[in-house]
Amino acid sequence: MGFSVFSRVLVGAVLLLAACSTEQARPGVGDHWHVAYGVYICDSYAEPLRGDLTGNDGFPPGKNYKIVGVHSHNDGLIHFHPFSGLAAGPKANLGLFLSMYGIGLSDEQVDLPEYLGGSLFEHVSLCLGHDAELQVQYWPDASVPDVFTTFTTGLSKVPLIEDGAAVALMFARPGTVAPLPPSVGAPITDM
Repeated sequence: MGFSVFSRVLVGAVLLLAACSTEQARPGVGDHWHVAYGVYICDSYAEPLRGDLTGNDGFPPGKNYKIVGVHSHNDGLIHFHPFSGLAAGPKANLGLFLSMYGIGLSDEQVDLPEYLGGSLFEHVSLCLGHDAELQVQYWPDASVPDVFTTFTTGLSKVPLIEDGAAVALMFARPGTVAPLPPSVGAPITDM
């Protein structure tokens, strides 16, 4: 007994769809991508997040680092090298990176570490005496500074799916356009 022509076509189509969907899920397990990031508060960038998370800086590894593979080296760069599907494809987003540092982000609030200003609330916390909002600017290619997208909703789900991209988490007056993060072009230390 063999497969009918219909069965062979159906199996072939399923395998083709599976292969195509796997190719589209980038970054994938085994990739190692870098995204420059910055936290822009009111009118300037704050210092990068502290903590390596890999354990290479003398501190214990981050709680989920060995499962996810997302971290920074105090260098203003997000290192995305998914160890599992938990950080691959559409799961590679700003919220995942921030959660590695214990930072909560919604469309109305960000809970930054105290050294970056602590919790900021949209339309409650002020910037230089003015109303401020949370937003994210995303440059799919950091070498092209004039091409970016500004998000004001879905902030934690902003995808980080291009190697060499840049992203700015912003708490600023509505309509503010931030420059590229200072870490764009920083030397890459891979660990």
